[in-house]
Amino acid sequence: DERGNDLLDDWREGHLHLRPRRRRHALLRRLREGDIVSMDFGVELEGYFGDAALTVPVGTIAPEREKLLRVTRESLDRAIEQVKPGNHWNDPHDVTVKVLTEGLVQLGLLQGEVDKLIETGAYRDFYMHRAGHWIGMDVHDVSVNFDGNYLPGMTFTIEPALTIPDERVYVRLEDPLFITATGVEHVTKTLPMEIADIEAVMRKK
Repeated sequence: DERGNDLLDDWREGHLHLRPRRRRHALLRRLREGDIVSMDFGVELEGYFGDAALTVPVGTIAPEREKLLRVTRESLDRAIEQVKPGNHWNDPHDVTVKVLTEGLVQLGLLQGEVDKLIETGAYRDFYMHRAGHWIGMDVHDVSVNFDGNYLPGMTFTIEPALTIPDERVYVRLEDPLFITATGVEHVTKTLPMEIADIEAVMRKK
């Protein structure tokens, strides 16, 4: 309606978490066809917390935005493959860094050898945080400086993202995972993650 359809319009302020209410008025503008909106959800049920994120288009996603979303989705899928008992908790992050850096080079947003760009941290202008965090008794649960391998029963999120500062664009996908004896169970298995599925949902009245 006329009172809705506002979003954060300052990537420096809004790309990770919403700032205090007293500053929100400076960060809003009207949504336009072709925009994308990243939504990060923290939820609670009977004392346990979850965390998930989606990026959705306003109308039909623009081609250049679709490319960013596809790169981010590929990094999510590849990282989740690393979440299983016996693998180090840092393995998914390393995978997201490699896939996102390769995508940034393919899209012309970075120039150079992928390995060198990773070594120098050049990707950090576009990918500014870790690939995930623990969940359970809090949205960002305590890890107690954990530096080991995944074990069955752990709950963890994978959340690759890309920020394009010059275009005020932020893309994030976050999937909370329950680690089983053989792999993972997707807590948000019913959320639409594929672009076609997201567009179908957005077209519904």
